[in-house]
Amino acid sequence: PLDPSIKRYLGIGNSTGLGMAPFLLKYPLLINNWVLARETALSRVRQLKTATAVQIADLSRLTSRVRQHVREWIVEDDEQSRRINILKKEIVDFRSFITGPQILNQNYPWEWLYHRSKSNYSLEGQELIVSLLLEPHGDLIDDLSDTMFTNLSLVLDPKMKISALVSLISHSYQWALKTNINSKSTQKHFWYYSEDKLEPRIGERTTDLKYKQEMPLTIARDIKELYLLLNKENSEQTVARFLMKQPKFRHIIRRIQTLVKFPYGEIYDSVIDDNIRPLNLLRFKLAFFGASKFDPKSDLWTRMTMFQGAPMPYDLDCDKLNDWFFPVKPEFVS
Repeated sequence: PLDPSIKRYLGIGNSTGLGMAPFLLKYPLLINNWVLARETALSRVRQLKTATAVQIADLSRLTSRVRQHVREWIVEDDEQSRRINILKKEIVDFRSFITGPQILNQNYPWEWLYHRSKSNYSLEGQELIVSLLLEPHGDLIDDLSDTMFTNLSLVLDPKMKISALVSLISHSYQWALKTNINSKSTQKHFWYYSEDKLEPRIGERTTDLKYKQEMPLTIARDIKELYLLLNKENSEQTVARFLMKQPKFRHIIRRIQTLVKFPYGEIYDSVIDDNIRPLNLLRFKLAFFGASKFDPKSDLWTRMTMFQGAPMPYDLDCDKLNDWFFPVKPEFVS
């Protein structure tokens, strides 16, 4: 039998592909609640006026562990390896600040550390520091896990006037209005279900005949096309009358009318653009599931680790049950 510490460290290896990306567009209200919970947690921590010596000691201990954890994060992908090497230096820099005496005397120290990382570190480093800042404050933020679900759905308001709908798009969808719907590069890709496994796939519109079975993920393009048509209509006309002439826009109007109230529901990019890198969408979703040590194998799929360091059944009555944040390889001396 394996040593208990090795059992805990192994975790579960897995891989994931393109199916994650359509999920993010299909369930925008759920994604909004995930991100809102995380941003609310960060906001609560940043508003704390002081830090205790115990909290700083915990943060310092965790940072030392994270430093070793990142050292053990080894991948073949050149781009991710470059990011990891930068991250290693940023962790060393961060620890030098939290071990200094000035942190205990600093007003709003968590806010100070957050802004310092935002100004000086890579995106990889910024996100890691956010995780570190949240970790010592379980009592303050754990209740937010109860908000990460939704029983709401997208709802159409047929009585809304065209002028009001145009205003919503102008205010909340500027990122989509920048789309050039006449450019081949912005329409290069399309998403469809494979015939053999019925799993999401991505193809090229000009070379693959499967585009006739395209999944409805062209959010940016549809919004821009809708916006151009609406500006030719009578502004006092209702959405209902417009949809009688243009029923294909029902889904996108319903989406716009609902999501203007949910600021984190949309991905501010087009998933059919030439520059789309689905890998980033996969990692975003997997991070909410606790996946770590992402190991990209292409722009389309990645390996990762789950539950590494998690307690075994016989650990469930242990005082340190929750202390498996960023696990490191156990060391043995013979």
